[in-house]
Amino acid sequence: MNKKLKFSKSALVFYIMAVLTLGVCIYTLYNVTVYIQSLVDAGQLAWSTNISDIINYYINNAFVYIVYTAIFVGIGYIITLLKNKGKEELVEVMNEVVEDEVVEVIEEPTMNIEEEIKD
Repeated sequence: MNKKLKFSKSALVFYIMAVLTLGVCIYTLYNVTVYIQSLVDAGQLAWSTNISDIINYYINNAFVYIVYTAIFVGIGYIITLLKNKGKEELVEVMNEVVEDEVVEVIEEPTMNIEEEIKD
């Protein structure tokens, strides 16, 4: 089980995109902080009375980059897992998933036509 994970080129691209997106997020957070601090210094905004607006401003500007970073990391991780699994293991897992779905569909109760007509 101590196999090293081999990164494919496509997974590496997604990891690099995640790092770049995280860098943009940090830069955006810095700019938001500088902007809010300039508003506080000018007397147009107060930390105590406008905290909900400040939090909302941070979320509106940075949350998208955090989500993109998580998505890029997730896609890269999935690609890495798929790359490292053998074809047999992948087919085996897919067959198990399909069998579980078929069993769930078969086990679902169905109405009798006669019961449906009576209702």
